[in-house]
Amino acid sequence: MTIGEALKEEQNQLGLTHEEMAAGIIAKGTYSKLINGKIEIRSNLLIALLLEHDIDISNFFNKVKNTYTSKEKQLAIELSQKMGLAVNNHDCVLAEDILEKILLLENHKYLKYRAIIATAYLENKVSFLSENFKKEVLVAINSNSNWIKNPGALRLLSTALVVLDPEQVENEMELFF
Repeated sequence: MTIGEALKEEQNQLGLTHEEMAAGIIAKGTYSKLINGKIEIRSNLLIALLLEHDIDISNFFNKVKNTYTSKEKQLAIELSQKMGLAVNNHDCVLAEDILEKILLLENHKYLKYRAIIATAYLENKVSFLSENFKKEVLVAINSNSNWIKNPGALRLLSTALVVLDPEQVENEMELFF
């Protein structure tokens, strides 16, 4: 769903005319072009429209996220969810299959590390993960100076706790607390 389509849906739910929905923030004609996909809207104007009509911003962006999220990012999200199901169901075969697909993705280092750890955990092969791999995981977590606000790094840390030495984690994490 595009931003224009989502705005039109919100307009219909609110029972507003084009002019009422535009709310003087943008011209009625501009709003009409927007919902018909002929033009795009600047982010500050979109937010102003959403706030003017008390439209939940989070819900709105959930409606449009698939349209504006790259195919690779969508695939990464789907594979991450499938890996979660494989872990929850203790399905080693499915986890291996998903791991192979995750390793082919570009720019998803946190997900790759998590998938390797999860698969090793399921197969009772955590002890086979090298010390070098564990150090790489810690480096990946700490690669961002503001890692504690990075959801990917936090997910990796929570997954990696099953393979990392607690003392090593404590020593590494003391730097940030």
